[in-house]
Amino acid sequence: MIPTEAALELPPENLGADANMGIEGAFLHRNTVGDVTYSVGVNATLARRKNLYTYKPRFGNSWDQYRHSNEDRWAAVQWGQHVLGRFQSQEQIANYPVDIDGKNNTTVMPGDFIYEDVNDDGVINDLDSRPVGYGGEQLPYMTFGLNLETKYKGFDFSLAFAGGTMQSRGRGAETKIPFMGNGNSPEHLFNDRWHREDIFDPESNWIPGTYPALRRSQNAHINLPSDFWFRNVTYLRLRNIQIGYTLPKVVLDKLNVDQIRVYINGLNLYSFDNLKDLQLDPESNRPNGLDYPPMKVVNIGANIRL
Repeated sequence: MIPTEAALELPPENLGADANMGIEGAFLHRNTVGDVTYSVGVNATLARRKNLYTYKPRFGNSWDQYRHSNEDRWAAVQWGQHVLGRFQSQEQIANYPVDIDGKNNTTVMPGDFIYEDVNDDGVINDLDSRPVGYGGEQLPYMTFGLNLETKYKGFDFSLAFAGGTMQSRGRGAETKIPFMGNGNSPEHLFNDRWHREDIFDPESNWIPGTYPALRRSQNAHINLPSDFWFRNVTYLRLRNIQIGYTLPKVVLDKLNVDQIRVYINGLNLYSFDNLKDLQLDPESNRPNGLDYPPMKVVNIGANIRL
């Protein structure tokens, strides 16, 4: 022990342990059929980090251990509320026995989330949160790729796909809260929401939407982490596509060059994913969506060898 009066800290020690576990594989097939030469390659990796133990963890009670322990658990688990449904009317809200907003449901409106009261104590709070998504790691737990190449006489063609799955994308700030920051929000947060049939008549019927109704002050119960705000992302991106043509020798001899190949290729032209409705890039890691997506690029060029 070093006395506190010494104003010194103990040197860091390696007192915990974790492990990265997974499996990967690749397959490549090449063949020639007549004048056609082709190859097909696929690869996949499944990897995940696990916390094995930490140094002398301390917990106040069984719930504290369940909620905050890292012992012998997969890393970076996403926690939140489980959404059972949506309130359909003010009458349903008035008669609902569980306190959703911590204010006896006085700020709850039709279209707001109905959370599961897991411990049946009549109040929604952190004690009701449960794992709702894959861990918040930088990469999906599973990644995969597909590469195709073919040549026919002077023509060549190639495709390269890259994809991933088993990653939960959380939403925050501008992608979750209308009027956040500088006041900008995605269009769907405003257009696809619960609202009055006549916005100037507070007694008109409610029109359902995907998102809760707008209000001047954002209520905390709407924005609680929940399985509504997490999306398990799966995508397959066309990373590269290219077609080229190499001029025949009879033409090259007339031009007095060894080789001329002309080509056109495209990078990141399209992504097949389940985030199109959110207007988010599947490879983005920021919950507010404010990072720059991969550029779509088209190149036209020629390779000349004298």
